[in-house]
Amino acid sequence: MKRTLLFCIVLIISVTISTYADVLYDIIDLGVIAGDTRSGANAINDNGQIVGWSINSSGKIRAVLFDSTGNSNNTDLGTLGGDRSSAYDINNYGDIVGYAEDSSDLNKATYFDISGGGSNHNLDPLNPYESYARSVNNNLEIVGAVGVDEGGYPTGRAAYFDGSVAHDLGASWGVQSYAYCINDNSEIVGSVALNLIASDALYFDPALGWDYAIISEGVPLSINNNGQMVGHSAFEAIPSATLFNPGGDNIIIGDYDSYAYSINDNSKIVGSGWFAGLGERAILFDPTGNKNNIILNNVIDPACGWTLLKAYDINNNGWIVGDGEINGEDHAYLLMPVPEPGTLVLLGLGMMMLRKNKKSLNH
Repeated sequence: MKRTLLFCIVLIISVTISTYADVLYDIIDLGVIAGDTRSGANAINDNGQIVGWSINSSGKIRAVLFDSTGNSNNTDLGTLGGDRSSAYDINNYGDIVGYAEDSSDLNKATYFDISGGGSNHNLDPLNPYESYARSVNNNLEIVGAVGVDEGGYPTGRAAYFDGSVAHDLGASWGVQSYAYCINDNSEIVGSVALNLIASDALYFDPALGWDYAIISEGVPLSINNNGQMVGHSAFEAIPSATLFNPGGDNIIIGDYDSYAYSINDNSKIVGSGWFAGLGERAILFDPTGNKNNIILNNVIDPACGWTLLKAYDINNNGWIVGDGEINGEDHAYLLMPVPEPGTLVLLGLGMMMLRKNKKSLNH
């Protein structure tokens, strides 16, 4: 009997590992704000707090702090007196930024009250034009874009927000500029649009008062604390996911029509790409440029019914958020790495040893 029992436990463990060898992530449906129909997750911090947006059937979009357990206790973060808002980023201290519509129907860069109590803060109150807060680091430094008067009409400029005033970071030779991300070393990446097709990738150096340098053609969307930058560059007007290298050649990590949205401090990169016969799919990119990229739909349980469209952010624990389709609806999701097979084996061996010890004590 002892041998039979041991064989069954090992067999069960072996079958489990074999069956789920390609399932690298568990998936959690983050749901919507109560009464809404669609949602998407833009950012996740290292504590697992997730922010993004939720939309109702009338198209009204609201900033949301998601319940990461998937129990749908999601928090509507409100607005600045208008109808619309969206949360773009959250740091490890729970500081949330994005944009919210004010009572004049202008979208304004916003610091959100994490409780959903409505004490949201307009980061650009003196500006008669629109503004957006895109990124916040762990030092509460915030960047994005602000409207400025350019010859009698408003245009966007990369900006730094100090809580009461928006500071134009320059880059004014193109159609408009944008600051997309700031890391904990105060390094900023962004871009300036030259026309409807071409953009210059920008790096704002804190050592030089955030004076900028053109590092390449393209649009960098994320910079980690090691200074690695990802985004997309274009060849023949078709974007390709790119790992930017200011000191040399960029590394093209995706095929045509692909985008890298986020890189964590462990050089893990996520984004999306378009595939013939499939359409858009969320991707975990190979940072070497060898194109050993992983379509994330291929590493979740196929029985879950999800189609993962975009992966917008990855934290330093390897947790991934984005949006996809489930049961005919667009919903925000959270991917969490499953335990390594070796962990399962050790767990199984531990259970067997525990049972053996119990039998020894009983005899």
